Amino acid sequence: MKSYVVFLAVALLLTVSGCSQSPESGIEKANLDTSVRPQDNLYRFVNGTWLDNTVIPADKSNYGAFSELFEQSELNLRTIIEESAYAEEKPEGSELQQVGDFYLSFMDSVRVEEIGIEPLQEELDRIKSGSSKEDLVRLMGYFVQIGVQNPFYYYINQDQKQSDQYIGYIGQSGLGLPDRDYYFKDDQKFQDFRNKYVRYMKDLLVLAGEDQADHKALRMLQLETDLARGHWTRVENRDRDKTYNKYSINELEELTPGFSWKIYLAEA
Repeated sequence: MKSYVVFLAVALLLTVSGCSQSPESGIEKANLDTSVRPQDNLYRFVNGTWLDNTVIPADKSNYGAFSELFEQSELNLRTIIEESAYAEEKPEGSELQQVGDFYLSFMDSVRVEEIGIEPLQEELDRIKSGSSKEDLVRLMGYFVQIGVQNPFYYYINQDQKQSDQYIGYIGQSGLGLPDRDYYFKDDQKFQDFRNKYVRYMKDLLVLAGEDQADHKALRMLQLETDLARGHWTRVENRDRDKTYNKYSINELEELTPGFSWKIYLAEA
């Protein structure tokens, strides 16, 4: 009987405690602009105070809730990685040891300077050994495997107009600058971007021990400019119908007779 009474007392206490705690709202009321009626401008009503008080950081072109989430995720990842790197006990072969050692090898700038581009030599030799269009196609397929950017990207995802099946997607890529506007607009800021980009590529070529770095950097910019000339604008790329062009492999082969998609996909 006493046990039953105690049970009822505890249950009653928990019930009362639960009732006394009001659930927290997920709405950030501090961000609201209550001077605006929601039926007049819902976006301003919901975000007005946040918009007035938030400054876009100097190193970013935009900023919002997803930017904050991304930054927090990066901070969390860095914490995990650094804790793995400097942990006192790292069992051999464990994820802790692998992540930590990988990070420390990346941070060892002295060792990086010592070995230079030696770790890349096999890939560079593979590039230089090509002598035909077929070799180039194979190389581009191989680049997909190792995460090197091609003049176009390729990935597998759900069919946008038949979601119960997966298909391969091909889209424009291959530019080091954000989009085609950076190659063709004559505003001073875009000219500055291009000049700095050429200097950056020249510096990389010098570090790699290449001769005629200035000339090669300019040729690289010209190559990307030629690629950008065939790119669609951002507005065009938002057109779901225009960007949905379904082809079979054989149809692709007919569309681009100078590029073997069968070879490319076999290597990718």
